[in-house]
Amino acid sequence: MVDLLDIEVHEPVYRYRVMVCRNDELRNPEKEWDLYFSSDSFRQAQRVKEQETREDKFGDQYKVVDGGAE
Repeated sequence: MVDLLDIEVHEPVYRYRVMVCRNDELRNPEKEWDLYFSSDSFRQAQRVKEQETREDKFGDQYKVVDGGAE
């Protein structure tokens, strides 16, 4: 039987990243920013950020970060 916690998953992280800072002591006690979504298109990353900001019910913060060309 394979333990799913021992499997490494490698996904590409694209240039434009949507980061989220969860506004909850239980979900994010350190108030750290985490990767939420990445894209090679700034417009797509911006749309995801705007959509998530509109639909957010917890007061989480979202921002788009330009990671530079890779």
